[in-house]
Order: sequence, then C-alpha cells, then structure tokens
Amino acid sequence: MSGQSGRNEIRSFVLALQFLTVVSVVPGLRVSSRQLRSSLAYFPLVGLIIGLLLAGLDWSLSQWFPPLVRGVVCAAFIAVFTRGLHLDGLADTADAVGSGVGRERALEIMKDSRSGPMGVIALVLVLMTKAASLGSLSGLWQAMVMAPVLSRWGLNVLGASSQYARASGGLGFHFAGPSARPPLAFACPTVVAAGWL
Repeated sequence: MSGQSGRNEIRSFVLALQFLTVVSVVPGLRVSSRQLRSSLAYFPLVGLIIGLLLAGLDWSLSQWFPPLVRGVVCAAFIAVFTRGLHLDGLADTADAVGSGVGRERALEIMKDSRSGPMGVIALVLVLMTKAASLGSLSGLWQAMVMAPVLSRWGLNVLGASSQYARASGGLGFHFAGPSARPPLAFACPTVVAAGWL
C-alpha cells in the first residue's frame, strides 16, 4: 500500500513539473482528474526548483552583466521555462476583462487563442515590470528562490478559494473549488520549509 502511495506521489510531482515547466519526464503522460488535482500539492516544490535555477542564472551572469540586463535575461528564462503558461492566461484575461462585454462573451474571448490589444499591453507591462523587479533583486538569492515558491503556492490558495467560471469545465476546473483544499494543506509545509531554510 505504501509503495503504491509513493508511486502516486511521484506521479503527482512529475505531473506538476510537466504542467508548470518545459521539462518532459514522461511524454504523453495520461492522468485522471484526481491525479491532476493532487499535483497541486507539488506546485510550490516546482516553484522551488524554478527559484533555484533562477538564482543560479542570476549568479552566473553577475560577473559580466549589470542588474537590469540580468533582470531581462531572468524574466526571459522564466517565460520560456514555464512555457509562458501564466502569460497566456494573463493575455486571455486582459482581453476578456478589457472588452467590456458580458460574462458569456468574456468567457468566449478567454477561450480564443489569439491575443487582442489589451492582452498584448498586459504582457508588455508585466514583462517589463518583471524584468525591472528581477534586476532590483539581483544578488538577493533568497528572494529569487522564494518568489517562484510563493507564486506557485498562490495558485494553490487561489484555486482553493475560487469556483471555476465556465459551466462546461476546462483545464482550470481541476484546480478550483473545495476539492483543491486538501492539496493546499499538503503544499503549506513546502512553503514554510523553503522560507525557513
């Protein structure tokens, strides 16, 4: 029983890693809704991996480039390493909210893969802010490690305290609502341990 439980936990971690990054440990991995939801518990751990890579990248560039250039490179690294998943969601949300239309039409706009002007503006502003912020954090490796941990934990908190907007369901459906609360409890020790270390 414990062996099966251990395999399930490893599978959940691999799923979280593949969902949040470009790393493909098991290509074509098929999972159930329950396994997808349980992967939420490992989002902060994946954030810790991203943070360590980010701090390492900043440190390796510190000998040759000024902080702002390092900030731009680090922002680009995060965007590529995470497949721009969060940026795509940001653009969709900005287009929907900025459209000034009703709820149903806004949900249709969010589903559209094309980015409109509001989405592009949001992406440019966020990437500029992220590059400047990472530049100002350059050399503060503790902050660089913790920022991705806390932001991935924020996904846990948001999911556990939200309801999915679309009645027909979608990818986000597995990460929202009361069923996302148990993984949040499991994720909290990772955040506390990373902060303490």
